[in-house]
This record gives sequence, C-alpha cells and structure tokens, in this order.
Amino acid sequence: MLSAFLVGESSLHEWHLAKALSATKRVRVVASLSTAAASLAEAPSDVVIVCLRSGLTHTLGRVLQKPTLSPCLVVAERPSSALARACVSRQVSCLAAPESPEQIVSAAELCVCGVVFYSANLVALLPTKPASGGWTDVDVQILLLLGEGLPLRQVAHRLSYSEGTVRNMCSRLYRRLGAGNRLGALLEARKIGLL
Repeated sequence: MLSAFLVGESSLHEWHLAKALSATKRVRVVASLSTAAASLAEAPSDVVIVCLRSGLTHTLGRVLQKPTLSPCLVVAERPSSALARACVSRQVSCLAAPESPEQIVSAAELCVCGVVFYSANLVALLPTKPASGGWTDVDVQILLLLGEGLPLRQVAHRLSYSEGTVRNMCSRLYRRLGAGNRLGALLEARKIGLL
C-alpha cells in the first residue's frame, strides 16, 4: 500500500480527495495540509500529491519551494498552459483533470517508481512552436491574457509574477509593438501574427 501526503488549496478539497483515495484500498493518506503550511518534510511518505483546483502556478511554486524527499505528483482539476510549462520546467509529474481516484493512484505509483510524466490533456496545453521574431512564450502568454480582458493583477497571479513585473513587461511589449495601450498592442500583435 502506497503512503501519500496530500497538499491542497483548501482543507475541504483535501478531505474529499483523501476519502476518495483511501476508498481505493491502494493508498494510505498519512497527512495533509494546505499550501500555506510550513514543511512537507515533517510527514514521511512515498509520494506527495499536490491538489490544485484551478491550475495556478503560484500555488505549485510555493509547494515546490518546500523541501521534500518524496516524489511529487500534481493533480490539477482545471489545467492551464502556465501550469503545463511550470510542471515541465520543474520536471514534476502532472495529471490534469483526472477521471477517477484510481487514475490518481496509478499516477502516484508511477511517480514512486521514478517516472516523470504528463497527461495528454496537459501536454496539449504546451506551445507547439516557439514564438518567432524574438518574442518569448511569456510575451505571447501576457498578450493572450490581456486579450481576455484580465487586469494586470490577475495576469500576474496567473503567471506567478509580481504585478510590478507584469506592468514592466507590458510596457516593454507596448514599446516593441509601437502601441500606446492594451488595445493597440493586441491589434498590432494580431497584425504581425503573434496572436
């Protein structure tokens, strides 16, 4: 039987997942905590399962900054392209939109065996080609989020950057695109084929 340490965005979410995993009779949940808690190293386990409801990378970043000797599996209900890039860059296994607790258990067993994997629906969120003309993936991601009408605070939150950093990045993007505002930047980006 696999021992798992759950980390979630809320204690209610952890409780539901712990109950579902325990019902499979293949996992014993040794402990759980919210992402705001201090240390993952306090509860030894075979695997750390990080439960994300929204796919936000800032939560993942907080968790992965904490030391753990166990392999880590990210389970995201609503994955995002930012989460996909974060998991791939950190070489952390990720199961996106799991259909059953058994699927989570199977993924955890692979992690314990040292396999790093990404579910197909997560891989589909990764960019298929690099941006041309010296534009980075972050530039394109910022433009896409601005195109959704999100305020800078939410863009920063989704990309795990500070609001000031995103503001500076937007100013740089506007200058490069020869635009004075968000709408102008989006129109120019469409014109040159970035969006």
